[in-house]
Amino acid sequence: MITVFAIRLAFSTVTTAQTSPLELVGKIPLPALHDGDFDHFGNDTSGKRLFLTAEANGAAEGFDAKSNKRID
Repeated sequence: MITVFAIRLAFSTVTTAQTSPLELVGKIPLPALHDGDFDHFGNDTSGKRLFLTAEANGAAEGFDAKSNKRID
């Protein structure tokens, strides 16, 4: 049940009307992350935040979707 809800929530933000291909609008440097890749993402739609984990680094990162900056 929780998995289905999470998948539905994730796709609800992706399936909005997109008339053009994705475009890179900026990059956020992550100097503390050096190995591996990102394993899991979490979307906080009401707070306009994105969270991700980097398992090989033992780290979790948060980003503010309004300002496109990393949350300290």
